[in-house]
Amino acid sequence: MELALKSLGAVFVVLSSTLIGYYLSLKDDFRAADLRELKRALSILKSEIQFAINFLPIAFQNISSKTEGNISLLFSAVGNRLKDAGNDTVAAAWQEECETHLTKSGLVQRDTEQVAQFGKTLGYLDTSLQLRGIDMLINYIEDTITEAEAASGKNKRMLRSMGFLGGLVVVVVLL
Repeated sequence: MELALKSLGAVFVVLSSTLIGYYLSLKDDFRAADLRELKRALSILKSEIQFAINFLPIAFQNISSKTEGNISLLFSAVGNRLKDAGNDTVAAAWQEECETHLTKSGLVQRDTEQVAQFGKTLGYLDTSLQLRGIDMLINYIEDTITEAEAASGKNKRMLRSMGFLGGLVVVVVLL
């Protein structure tokens, strides 16, 4: 009976550490997916500013309905804040909502800071400078997507193996 319990415990330890390794190996994939969604949202924002000439609260609501996940929540929250609070600046609303919603996404701190910085150009500068700011952020995102995909391919197998082997080490040490 005792051997069966030890064996069952060892299986659970190895299984859980393997699953942790798999989860950690997918973090770069989550980051790349969120960056792609953000790039898509910024492309829509660029079109809204350039061609539809919508006010930012309306443009943010349109973007929110066309995107998914934390990026959709970000644009929805900023749009709602700009509609409801007349004294809220775009930069302040964008900064605070980035801190709230992007920290829950797959983005790393550096990505979140870049996106938050972008808010300073929204609603403050003329249309051409806002479009240039969007283009700069899109270029940053494209480079970062390439970096995240490269890191994902490189680290995926190692993290999965480390999860499994870490579980085996724990089992051997405990037995």
